[in-house]
Amino acid sequence: MERLIAFILLCVLPCYTKAQTVSCMDLLFAVDTSCSVTQDQLDIVRDTMFEIVDRTEFRVSGNRNLVAGLTYSKGSQHEFFFDTYDSKADVLTAIRNFNMTPAGCRTHTFNALKVIQENYYDLMMHGSRAEFRDVIVVFTDGMTYPNRKQKKTKEYAAMLKAMNPGVKVFVVQLDNIENNDGLDEFRMIASDPFSDHNVLLEDAEQAAEDLFSLLPKDCVEEEIKCEAVVDVVLVMDRSNSIEIDDLKLLVDFFRELASQFDIDTNVARFAAISYNNAVYKHFPLSGPTAHHDRRSTINWIVEGIPLTTDKNTRTDLALVNATEILDTEGREGVRKIIFLATDGNTIKAKHAPDTIEAAKAAKRKGYQIFCVGLPNNNGRTNGIDEWRQVASKPLATHLFTDLEDFASLRNIVADLTQSACAGVFETEE
Repeated sequence: MERLIAFILLCVLPCYTKAQTVSCMDLLFAVDTSCSVTQDQLDIVRDTMFEIVDRTEFRVSGNRNLVAGLTYSKGSQHEFFFDTYDSKADVLTAIRNFNMTPAGCRTHTFNALKVIQENYYDLMMHGSRAEFRDVIVVFTDGMTYPNRKQKKTKEYAAMLKAMNPGVKVFVVQLDNIENNDGLDEFRMIASDPFSDHNVLLEDAEQAAEDLFSLLPKDCVEEEIKCEAVVDVVLVMDRSNSIEIDDLKLLVDFFRELASQFDIDTNVARFAAISYNNAVYKHFPLSGPTAHHDRRSTINWIVEGIPLTTDKNTRTDLALVNATEILDTEGREGVRKIIFLATDGNTIKAKHAPDTIEAAKAAKRKGYQIFCVGLPNNNGRTNGIDEWRQVASKPLATHLFTDLEDFASLRNIVADLTQSACAGVFETEE
C-alpha cells in the first residue's frame, strides 16, 4: 500500500532564489576583557557577536563565513578557531560560552594582534582560507596597558595589515571606567578610513546593525534553484550501449543538476556512483563540502567518473549501493534522493527482478527515486516498463523519458530540479 508524503522544506530563504551579493569571510572576534571593562559591557559584547552571527543573511559554512574568537587582557586566551565549527548553531553556542573572565588586569592588545597573525592567519592555519577576506573585529575600551607596550601595538597592527592584504580591521569602542582616551590607538588598529571601521557600543542590537552594515559583501552567490536540505546519490549508467561522446554529455548533465542545489555541509550533500557489470564509487556523501568553494565541490562530485564503458547494466547492484550510501552516510531526519540515469533494462535480464526489489526497498525507507530514461543506441527496448517500477510516484514528476538525444538532457534540468525541491512523492509500506 502506498501513501502520499509531502515534505515541507524548512528553507531559511525560499527554495528558489536569485543571485545576490553576500558576505563570505574569515571573521575573527577579539574581545578585551581587562579590568577596566565592566561585566555589563562584556554582556553587550557577547550579545553583539551573537546578533551578527544569528542574522538570517549570515551563513556559517565552508564556502561562506567561518568564525573564530579570542579574548585578551594579560596575554591572549583562545576560544575557537575557524575550523572548529562549520555550523551556525555551533558558533552561536560557542559565543554564549565565551569565557569573559579577565586573566590579569592588563590590556595586552599588542599580544592579541600578534597571536591573531601567528595562530589564526599565518600560513592558512586552523581553517583560515586564502580565497576569502580576513575580517577582524576588536572590542576594546582604550589604550594598551602597560603604556610602554603601546609602540608594540602599533607595530603589530601595521604588520597584520601588511601580511594580510585586503584585511578589514574594525574597532568597537567600549566604555572605559577609568576614562582613558584610546582614540589614537583605535585609529592605529582600525583599517582606513577610520570612520568606516569604527563602531560605538551602546546596545547590542544597534551595534550589531551598525557593524553588519560595514562588513564586506564580497561574493556574488550563484543563482541557486533549490535550497532543500537533502542527501542525494547520483547513479550513472556506463554500459557499453552508451557512446563516449554521450557519456560526456551525461556527466555534464549531472554537473548541471548538482549546481541547481545549495551544496553545503548543512544543506544539500551529493554522492556519485556509476555502474555497468559492477558498481564504482566516485564521490562520498560526506565529501569535501566544508572549507571549499561551491563550484569546486560541484566539479569534484562528477570529475572522478571515468569516460569509459563496459558490458552489462547491473541497475540492481547500483540501487543497492545507492541505498547503502544513504543508510550509512545520510543524515538523520533529512530527505534522501536517488537520481538514476540509465539507457535500458537491467542486463543480464535474470537480475531485473532484483532491480525492482532494490527500488521497492529504497522506497519503503522513504527514499525518493528519480529515473531518467536515456536514448539507447543499440535500438533495444528502452526499458520503460522497468523504469516505471523503479521511479517514485507520481511518475509524471519522477520519470523522464522524452529525450531525443543526450544533448536534450539539459532541457529537463529545470523540471527535475523543481520536482526534487518540491519533495512530494509516494512511498511504499
